[in-house]
Amino acid sequence: MDKTWLTFAALSCFSSSAIADFWQVRWENDIIIGVDGNYTNGFSYSWGYQDDALTLPKDLPLLTLHQWLSPTLDDEQIQWGFNVSQQIWTPEDIAIEAPQPNQRPYAGHLKLDSFFHRHNQQTSLKTWLAIGKVGEESLAKSVQSLVHALTGSSQPKGWQYQIKSQFTLDAAFEYEARLFGTDNWDQSVFSQVSVGNFRSEANVGFRLRYGHSIGASFGQLSTRFGQGENWQALPHLNWQLYLQGQVGYRFNDITIEGELPYVSNVTIQHQQWALSTGVIVPIFNHQLTWSMNAYSPSYDSAKDNVLMYASLKYGGTF
Repeated sequence: MDKTWLTFAALSCFSSSAIADFWQVRWENDIIIGVDGNYTNGFSYSWGYQDDALTLPKDLPLLTLHQWLSPTLDDEQIQWGFNVSQQIWTPEDIAIEAPQPNQRPYAGHLKLDSFFHRHNQQTSLKTWLAIGKVGEESLAKSVQSLVHALTGSSQPKGWQYQIKSQFTLDAAFEYEARLFGTDNWDQSVFSQVSVGNFRSEANVGFRLRYGHSIGASFGQLSTRFGQGENWQALPHLNWQLYLQGQVGYRFNDITIEGELPYVSNVTIQHQQWALSTGVIVPIFNHQLTWSMNAYSPSYDSAKDNVLMYASLKYGGTF
């Protein structure tokens, strides 16, 4: 068996033997925008546990590391767990069979995140530790071919020129502070830093929310792909609307700068921004989140200055 899968299996097994408290499935795609290129597909599955400082397992070294990385809060609640995800990027024209040196390369990333989240009604602290793989072992070619077959889209022709295989390691930290609000609306600001050979970047942003159980649900949202959200801990949550945005600086990006079987003329665009708006609603005793997301290109020679995709999340409790 490939060492990649052994690594992922081993990391998945260090979680507690107890059944997880909550789960969430996420799918992101640009098909609703009517385009196919750049960030084109993402899928993730999260499972996690709701605890406090007294009930946290004591025999998980990774959990101990997460606790060391984030200071304790007054009257805190804790969520922790894992996320398996895959993301796919392609050039703007996937019908070309030859290398495209002036376009972003084909790239796939398969990743296992561990996440840890301390929060109260005023402050939220999140940490992530992740291991992953880019290249053929990410299974991006197979997944995109399947999705395009199911949706009737044209098949990509250039996956033989994707970013070459490489392991990725990264860590991330997010701090969010609630500035003001009531149980029906609030405004918060956040900062997020990621360090690793997948991507290293620093971002600052804002978040506006309106709806039900606003105070009790503070801190559940995040702009990082790999966060587990436990909306089912909120029995009175009926619906919420949100708007969030961020600006930042990206230092490195393996999906742009990774090793290729041809010479690329593409260079990373360091200044980044993102904006999204969404709605959270209960569906059959579960929670559904739908959002539209706009973001800046990852490379300097991109044809469009604004790129978009849609995101759908569905989750509940075990």
